[in-house]
Amino acid sequence: MSHWCRVFWLLAGYWIVWRSRLSVKGRLRIVGLPVIKNKGSIVLGERVNLRSRVSSTAMGVITPVVLNAMTPEAMIEIGDQVGISGAVICAKRSVRIGDHVLIGSGAVI
Repeated sequence: MSHWCRVFWLLAGYWIVWRSRLSVKGRLRIVGLPVIKNKGSIVLGERVNLRSRVSSTAMGVITPVVLNAMTPEAMIEIGDQVGISGAVICAKRSVRIGDHVLIGSGAVI
């Protein structure tokens, strides 16, 4: 992949995060494009990794990372040093993921 192509995907990923009104407490790494639907509140801790590209993990991914806060009162809170690869997290009320958690491809919460 060319340098400019990598820059485009990086900027596109951060644009999705910015447009989705996420609260990011620290460094965020995005590989591939996540799907983020935010009617409520999504908070990401320090050093969170969102991996949506097949080549970004040893086992690959079957879906991009999906974060969906479905209602205005919904909240998704993800702790520090969390890795999410091709998983879906959807909240009508709240979902809280603690620190140092790895969530693998195909997981649905």
